[in-house]
Amino acid sequence: MRERLWLLLLLLLLAACKTGPVIVEGGPAHLAMATPFAETSGFQSPVGVGRPFFLLLQREDSGATTAAAELAFQVSGGSYRALQVGAGQYLVWLDEEADYRFAVLRYNVVVGLEPIVRAHPVVRLRLAATAIVETTVEACTARTEVAIADLVLHPNQVARVTIVGLDASQLPTSGFLPIEFRALPLQLRVESESIFSGGTPNQLVLRPAAELGGKAVIDVAVKESSAALQITIPTDPEEAPCEPAPLPE
Repeated sequence: MRERLWLLLLLLLLAACKTGPVIVEGGPAHLAMATPFAETSGFQSPVGVGRPFFLLLQREDSGATTAAAELAFQVSGGSYRALQVGAGQYLVWLDEEADYRFAVLRYNVVVGLEPIVRAHPVVRLRLAATAIVETTVEACTARTEVAIADLVLHPNQVARVTIVGLDASQLPTSGFLPIEFRALPLQLRVESESIFSGGTPNQLVLRPAAELGGKAVIDVAVKESSAALQITIPTDPEEAPCEPAPLPE
């Protein structure tokens, strides 16, 4: 009788591994990509080979999602690296072009399987479809989102543009890109803000550094990769008006 009970529990556990949410003591548990990347949809989008991302092991308790220190994960399908950076938090690299399967563990027991995660090389770069522009005139500061095709930088503006890594099928990929850049002529100062100080992944900040006019060219490359991009930003020597967004009604 006892053996049959254990067999029934094992079958129920296997069924839970193959379907729907993973249920552990304290609520559902799952893996999540901690940092969103431009134009991607978490693990539904490919991850760049060798491009790290933050992985969270989470448990839902009474409607609140928290990092779960008692959870761990294992990976099959290809080589990878993982660095634990906090309770239930890891920095992960997928080092091969392959389909990876992540398993969720609780106290070294598999409690669920996550969907396949595809790792594809980043072979091309492009800009995200929109940029964030901050305009300042005296006490007025306005922050707007503009289509990248309409971006013109004025002396009283700062623009933030995001680099998107593409795979061979031109699909946007997730993962931090080690970006190198150079602006010519030296009209712009280009910076890359750390996500730890509130920056957006793979984003460049463009600040006027000299008199504007004509077009500024920025050469962008990824370290240890052939992926590269040349960005052309039209500039205007006149200041832009500051038009703050209306307050919600």
